[in-house]
Amino acid sequence: MWCDGAAWFQGHCERRRLSNITLVDRQTWSMVVPNDAVSSAVVFVAPGPPNPASTDVVYVAATRSTVGLPAYRDIVPAISARDRHDLALVSDDILTPSRVDVEVQHRDTFRVGYVAGFASRGFSYFVASQRTSATADPGSPTRSYLARVCHADRSFASYVEVPLECRRDGTVYRRVTAVRLTHPGSTLARALGFHPPTTSSTDLDHILVAAFISVSSDDGGPASSSRSFRYSASPSAAALCVYAMRDVRRTFTAAIQKCFRGIGNTGPDHLVQPKPCFLTVSSHVTHPTPDSGRRRTRPAAGPGGHMDLREFDCMK
Repeated sequence: MWCDGAAWFQGHCERRRLSNITLVDRQTWSMVVPNDAVSSAVVFVAPGPPNPASTDVVYVAATRSTVGLPAYRDIVPAISARDRHDLALVSDDILTPSRVDVEVQHRDTFRVGYVAGFASRGFSYFVASQRTSATADPGSPTRSYLARVCHADRSFASYVEVPLECRRDGTVYRRVTAVRLTHPGSTLARALGFHPPTTSSTDLDHILVAAFISVSSDDGGPASSSRSFRYSASPSAAALCVYAMRDVRRTFTAAIQKCFRGIGNTGPDHLVQPKPCFLTVSSHVTHPTPDSGRRRTRPAAGPGGHMDLREFDCMK
């Protein structure tokens, strides 16, 4: 697949034949990526609805374009799941579309720069850099976040995001520049506590390798994973951190459970109007997670902002 955000393609994509990539297999004329030369876009194929066990979809994360009329730029969602063949949204239902959009009032002032995307153990993940809040000073430093959505979720009601950062020698690195999902070698596997290191790696022992740069001397804010194996990629301006995906999953789970206990607020505020989390004591659980693991909410997900966990196996 090849997408062109500039020139005459104006954000459209086309499929090329693997046997000869100069030949166009199919062209789509719906806008999928930003129609400018500076806004980032991340595109990858991973399992998705309606049946993740047998269905692959195209996940697209796109920074808002800087050119064109607002109504035209609104066509491209921040994150979406699309059919592999025609790139139409997996669900275009008005109440449960397969897309995530920045709130209208923040779209031209709150920019989300997408860096990478990948899939692991029932979820698709998106790495992005953005300000800490839609109300933060426009000139304030950006920080990185890791967001995820369940493969079985056609309406992205399971969307959650948590901060992603790296610490080395008292310095906090908050701007991620590149990531890679991979498997550890035997030495690193032992250092991360994988017992025993296996010769046939699975997504159960995925690790996330992330390169960071320092953008602020402030070391406040949420801490990075305490179980990370990390080392410096350069003397002071950059660092490299390695995260075990099992610890990443635990971080998301802890953030969700915190909101179920009535602690924190829903969010993030550029996607949804924040509201206090409330204590959940029944078999139904609220959508949102707190700001430390910020969760959007969908009116269509059920009465009173509740959903049955059985609806999404990968959320258990």
